[in-house]
Amino acid sequence: MTLFTGKKVKYNGDFYRPIGSLNDDKVRIGPLRVCKENEVFWVDKSDLEMIFKTRIWVEIRGCNAIFEGFEGDLVKLGVRPSNDVEILEAKEVDRGVFESKLPKSEITRMWEERYQLGDFPFPENLETIKELDLKEIL
Repeated sequence: MTLFTGKKVKYNGDFYRPIGSLNDDKVRIGPLRVCKENEVFWVDKSDLEMIFKTRIWVEIRGCNAIFEGFEGDLVKLGVRPSNDVEILEAKEVDRGVFESKLPKSEITRMWEERYQLGDFPFPENLETIKELDLKEIL
């Protein structure tokens, strides 16, 4: 399973990510993973079924943190300033910005949060929270 945080579009029943701006009439889209140039294609923005933004959350050590990727057996997290900083052994990397790297085996839950992107209307009947299957990810 590919974990992609950012903008997502639905086209012909499948989810993709926009490559570049959504401000033009035509949009380049590609798979929800690092992809080769031959996997990217142009579509009319009017043909997109839905457009939204996502963020992936992790529950670990009883805290919620923003998923920023895997590095080997570790999960990299963005941690909000709170008691979670101490619990998740986070380090301040910039003023008020905390990051942590913990064993991914400690993850107890992951979910994708979906929300409106700019002026695009949020898609009707789309769940705002989608639980992710840890067995597929870890």
